[in-house]
Amino acid sequence: MAVASTGYLPSGILEAFRVGNMAESSIQSNGSFLQNAHQLRVLVVEDSPVQQRAVINLLKQLGHAVSAANEGFEAISLVQRNDPYDVILMDCQMPLMDGFKAARFIKDMERPTSPQSVIIGTSDSATADECFRAGMDDFVSKPLSKANLEAILKRWLNEMSDRNIIRDNAQ
Repeated sequence: MAVASTGYLPSGILEAFRVGNMAESSIQSNGSFLQNAHQLRVLVVEDSPVQQRAVINLLKQLGHAVSAANEGFEAISLVQRNDPYDVILMDCQMPLMDGFKAARFIKDMERPTSPQSVIIGTSDSATADECFRAGMDDFVSKPLSKANLEAILKRWLNEMSDRNIIRDNAQ
């Protein structure tokens, strides 16, 4: 993976690469809000390998269990095969199936009687309104940083807690 080919890497992404290979114990003890809280199951749907790895590393630093998909069809397949994810971070612009179509499909296939995955759209060009029209629950602009990921996930963790829909994700 050639970092120079991206032309631009925000400091949050560089930070994620620097600490991405740290031992799990040091990641857990970094003082993040999840140190004594619930671990979320997060699916990262991102077609850029550099962005995907950076977001995965940031989420692991925050103490979450993370899976990844490269595009919408793969995300749908993972959602169908696995236990429900608490949160899906969905890139809006991807080849094959974009995040808007994938979000609609995932929301349509989830059972209304069981907890729904929170789908958060991520983009550097899409608007929040486009994400909400596609059935996404929230939106965060790229580039993602540890601080904005922590804030949005904390807000949704509190929302899920208030509604008693947190799944038991103990490993």
